[in-house]
Amino acid sequence: MTKTLHVYRSNGSWAVKREGRRPETFGTRREAVQVAVRDGKKAKAAQVVVHGSDGRILEHRTYGMPIIQEPPKKGLVTSRRIAAAVGKVVLDRLHADPLPDRAGTPAK
Repeated sequence: MTKTLHVYRSNGSWAVKREGRRPETFGTRREAVQVAVRDGKKAKAAQVVVHGSDGRILEHRTYGMPIIQEPPKKGLVTSRRIAAAVGKVVLDRLHADPLPDRAGTPAK
């Protein structure tokens, strides 16, 4: 079972929260992170999540677990590349294979 350790700000100190246990507090974030990393390395599978003072995730580390790749982000460059590729395919098809004459209509 994966063990998750959260490091976060709590009442003027830094806490390390383990699943199913009360948080352990430290004077500095550095001390809290060191203890969380030490405990994470001891476990067979663990992850350490470090939160900033505002609660947002600053850092995420895993130990004994496969690394999960972040999905590619959609951006303006990617959209432009796709549009250019589709445009090229359409133009190539139009130039290579003209529309056949319809039956019963004179060709121009």
